[in-house]
Amino acid sequence: RKARFPSGLVLARWWLSLLLARTDMLWRAAIVRRSTFVRRLTSLSPHLWSKIGQIDLQKTTSVDLCGKGLRATEMDAIALELSENTQLQRLDLTANGFGGDGAPAVSQIVRSCPTLEVLALGNNNLRAGVVTLAEALATHERLRVLHIQANVVGPSSVKTLATAIASAPGLEDLDLSSNAFGPVGGVAIAEALASSASASSLERLDLTACAVGMRGAVAIAQALSGEGVAHRLRSIEMTTNFIGPDGLSAFATMLMGNTTLEELSLSDNAIGELGDRDTGTCGQALAAALEMNQSLRVLDLTFNNLSAAATQALVAASARRAVPLELKF
Repeated sequence: RKARFPSGLVLARWWLSLLLARTDMLWRAAIVRRSTFVRRLTSLSPHLWSKIGQIDLQKTTSVDLCGKGLRATEMDAIALELSENTQLQRLDLTANGFGGDGAPAVSQIVRSCPTLEVLALGNNNLRAGVVTLAEALATHERLRVLHIQANVVGPSSVKTLATAIASAPGLEDLDLSSNAFGPVGGVAIAEALASSASASSLERLDLTACAVGMRGAVAIAQALSGEGVAHRLRSIEMTTNFIGPDGLSAFATMLMGNTTLEELSLSDNAIGELGDRDTGTCGQALAAALEMNQSLRVLDLTFNNLSAAATQALVAASARRAVPLELKF
């Protein structure tokens, strides 16, 4: 007698039941994982879930928590979650105001997330809390972008931060704007720029409204023109720093030997407030530098009350350049 095999219909029913069972098992597993995630977050902080929304902090590559009103204790909970994330690349904590008490949590995040590339910490009132961050930042190999604007960072704190920046091997974009750390901080930043590590990687620096003054501006300009250091800096913002004519002259000297800088903003720096004689002299020096320098593409000198002689000299020098230059007065 011939062996009897199941018909095609029976086999189809068997495969369908197997597929449905497998699908049901996967669905139940997903529900369990989701419910576990919800319980984990809600147990860490009663209000955290409602603030951050449905974000699995242990899985995502980009976390945007800008303006969520996070407190320092909630930052501890977030740091605990992110410490399990092995693929985090971007973290935005701008405008939360968790203060210096939240700095240890941010430091923990930096240490536990070696894949982190972009960190935004602006407007958080960190103050001396940046000192806590410094060591973690110095040893992080993949961090490319660091924004710490408007955090009331003082002179002593920025000195520690600058030392860490000097050791950061891959930092490309640094925003320290709106931290009035003054000339002492400006000199500290200059020393960091003169180091081989930061010089070889940093491409953008924003020091808008940091009150570095003439002393800080001269130190920074000298650091960017120092011999033996191969700089990659392409853009520097020095708006509203009260650098005066002497500061402008220092940047003019720097431009004569610099071959990488493409954008320079010296807007609102009281360059023309000492009279036509001083402004005209430094304007002539800057004009000579512009003819020699062929890398600069944008120069912002707005709100400086420049003398007519200085303006004319700069326009004439710009016209004689082989590379076009956008001059802003």
